[in-house]
Amino acid sequence: MSELDGLKLLRRIEEGVAGKTGEAFFRQIVCDLSGALNAHGAFTSRLLPGRRAGMLAFWVGGQYDKCLEYALEGTPCEFVYRGEITAYARNVGDVFPVDRAWFEQLGVRSYLGIPVKDETGAVCGHLAVMDTRERDWADADVDVLRLFSLRSAAELERTRYQDELKAANESLQRTNDQLAREISQRAAAESQLAAAKEVAEEAISARCVASNGSVEPIDSPTPCRLTGYSARTRASTLPGALPRPK
Repeated sequence: MSELDGLKLLRRIEEGVAGKTGEAFFRQIVCDLSGALNAHGAFTSRLLPGRRAGMLAFWVGGQYDKCLEYALEGTPCEFVYRGEITAYARNVGDVFPVDRAWFEQLGVRSYLGIPVKDETGAVCGHLAVMDTRERDWADADVDVLRLFSLRSAAELERTRYQDELKAANESLQRTNDQLAREISQRAAAESQLAAAKEVAEEAISARCVASNGSVEPIDSPTPCRLTGYSARTRASTLPGALPRPK
């Protein structure tokens, strides 16, 4: 592919995905990639924990199909996730028995896959095209796939940052909610303690009234017949009571 052809293709890619993000972006990418290489199908995926991959978009036979999650072991994608451009011109199902039934169901015989790398150079996803005919994939085909992978890498990075920001915001919200609950519970406990203290003070005063037969002011030094303490002394022994000035 000449430099001019590459620039033209890049422009077509950008025009196709203009204003699209996330799922809509990847669906447009696989549709346009299949058309650019005149292939039966194309899909893009991202790397998942446990050496698994999850499709982000899948175009085959002129329409979108269900995205799959699958183990990499024993598949051509496994080599792509090792950072290798992987091409099989014919009988790809015979080379990878794990995927033979799937390839036969799709009528696929040839496969070309390329890694999608993040800004550090680590493989974070991949792009692949498949065809129902035997196909000796040319350097120009790889160049086309590489251009699509570069644009996909940028969107994968943006999606990853967005997911991390969302997770951080959700974690912060949970922390704030927990703090608000703890503050509310503490305020309620303090209110209950203050109410209990007030009830206790009133109960002690009432007992002294009943014992002496008259109402004693709180500063009265007269001892209560029931408790043996004056109201002043009783008040000073209540929880949280402050010493009275002399």
